[in-house]
Amino acid sequence: MRRRKVLPDVFTIGEVARICQVSSQKVRSWADSGLLASFRIPGGNDRRVLRTTVIAFLAENGMPSHWIESVHREV
Repeated sequence: MRRRKVLPDVFTIGEVARICQVSSQKVRSWADSGLLASFRIPGGNDRRVLRTTVIAFLAENGMPSHWIESVHREV
């Protein structure tokens, strides 16, 4: 079966960092301060950010929305 690349509906902190072209620590600080809504997944400390939240964050902060297309996953 052939794998295809898709845009995820939920991003990791690292993926958001790549999209925004900043460090993962910067994204964590945005989440901690409430600038970027995120949630923790059950059973761990890992955070996730909804795609719609990332799109809104990019728009609010004058970042190009096409940056989100830089992150794809193979399924």
